[in-house]
Amino acid sequence: MNTRKIRLFSVLMCALGLVMYIMLGTAVAAHADEAQAESGTLNIVSRDDGTALSGIKWNIYRVGSHLATGEFVLEGDFADYPADFGDLSASAMQEAAQILEENAIADGLLPGWTASADENGELSVNGVAAGLYLLSGEIITIGDVTYDPAPAIIEVKANADGSYDLTVYPKFESTEVPPSSSQADSSSDVGSSSEESSSSTDTSSNSDVSSSTSSTSTSSGMTNSTSSGEKVPQTGQLWWPVPIFSALGIVLIGMGLRVCAKREHDNDE
Repeated sequence: MNTRKIRLFSVLMCALGLVMYIMLGTAVAAHADEAQAESGTLNIVSRDDGTALSGIKWNIYRVGSHLATGEFVLEGDFADYPADFGDLSASAMQEAAQILEENAIADGLLPGWTASADENGELSVNGVAAGLYLLSGEIITIGDVTYDPAPAIIEVKANADGSYDLTVYPKFESTEVPPSSSQADSSSDVGSSSEESSSSTDTSSNSDVSSSTSSTSTSSGMTNSTSSGEKVPQTGQLWWPVPIFSALGIVLIGMGLRVCAKREHDNDE
C-alpha cells in the first residue's frame, strides 16, 4: 500500500513539474515577442551635399529614456554625466550630445552597436528598442575632403503604424584637405626645371669638383675630433712606461705595508 502511494506521489510530482516547465516556456516566449515588438530598425544615411560617405563608422550608445511626463533622463553609464537637455531645443540637444560623446570616449565606454556605411553611405541596425541613443561617428577623409560627423541624440519610439523603425540623416562639417608640401614643391619644380636646365648643365662639372674637394678636406679635418669639438686619443702613443710604473707602484705599496708591520711589532715589544 505504501509502495503504491509513493509511486502515485512521484507521478503527480513529475506531472506538476512538466506543467510548470510548459508555463515558464510560454511566459518567456511571450516576453520575447513583446520585447521584439517594441524594437525596430535604425537606419543611418551618411551623405553630405550628395556625396555618399562610404565606409564611415558609427558607434551607437543607449543613453536613457523618455518618461511619460515628457522628461528625458540619462541611465546606466551615462546617468552621472553632466549633460542637460534643457528645453529640448536643437541647440540644447546638440550640446548634450557633445558632452555625452566626450565623456563616453574619455571613459572608454563600449557602444551597443558599431557599424560602417556601405557604398551608398547607408547602414541599418536591427533590434533597437525604444529609448534615447547617442550617435557618435568617426572622422573620415574621402578624396581631398575630410568629413567630421556631429554627434546626435535620437529617440526611438513607436510610430503611427506601431513599428519602431527610424531613419536619421546626421550632419557633417566638411573641410578641404590642403595639398602636402612635397606635392606643392614638386609642382613648382616642374615649371622651373626647364628654365634652369641649360645653366645647370654648363656649371655642373665645376660644381661637382669643388664640392668633392671641400667634402674631402672637411672629413679629413674632423678625423681626430668629435661632434662637440673635443679631441679623441690619437693612435701611436707610447705604452712602454705603463708596465714599469705599475710594477714600481706595487713595490712601493709592499714596502709601505712592511714598514707599518715593523712599527707595530716594535711597539708591541
